[in-house]
Amino acid sequence: ELVRLLESHAVLRTTLMRATLHMTTADDFLAWRPMHQAMLEKRFAGSGFAKQLDGVDVAEVVEAGRGVLAETPGTTASLGRALAERWPDHDKAALAYAVRFCVPLAQLPPRGTSLERQGGRAIVAPVETLLGRPLDAETAPDALLLRYLAACGPASVPDMRMWSGLPGLAAAVDRLRPRLRTFRDERGRELF
Repeated sequence: ELVRLLESHAVLRTTLMRATLHMTTADDFLAWRPMHQAMLEKRFAGSGFAKQLDGVDVAEVVEAGRGVLAETPGTTASLGRALAERWPDHDKAALAYAVRFCVPLAQLPPRGTSLERQGGRAIVAPVETLLGRPLDAETAPDALLLRYLAACGPASVPDMRMWSGLPGLAAAVDRLRPRLRTFRDERGRELF
């Protein structure tokens, strides 16, 4: 059933929290990726890949890469080769990873399925092109935090931050406080 959901793009295999790979429903991804975008861009900016792109307008690279992958889904290597045609003096992998971090992409099946050959290449496409739907505009993490607490609570605000990779969650927890039960752990930390 999961393979069928991946093949129909109702479930996506994609980068999200902590810049790691996750499987989510398409609806959850469209809702949650916007709140993770700034964190992912910051992670790229602090990476060795970003240092290799000194003097390059990364926004131009990202938009060019989005266009390349919207036209023809591809691997990191094929994306790097395509971008190197325009930026030949820069590392192909660094160019590709600017796009991998900054564009909402999904890995296409058979990646992540039992049908995948061991070590198969990840072929990616822009989620908005794949689904024909835009990302949500709302970036409040409230629904994400409620889902996390239902599965993993009780948890502290730092626990939520560690799990999600998102900064500034205290305001969201304060908004949700009337709906949450609170506890104290043995060290006196507030848990929700």
